[in-house]
Amino acid sequence: MRTAAITYHCNQRITAKDVLKRSWYVRVLGPSFMYLKFRCPQCRQEGEAFIEQGRWSEDLLREEALPLPRVG
Repeated sequence: MRTAAITYHCNQRITAKDVLKRSWYVRVLGPSFMYLKFRCPQCRQEGEAFIEQGRWSEDLLREEALPLPRVG
């Protein structure tokens, strides 16, 4: 079963306590995005992610991953 999570290049999971900046990137045409700037808890490198509005949920930053529903 797959889980919803944001990970960095070193495969470390990013949680709410690792987020440095969070803001909406609103576009006139097309979908809007949630912008996250974070620091990886393992390698201490800064990273960023753009997550489409339809896929964004606060659950992505939880300590434990929630199971995604199976499709198909």
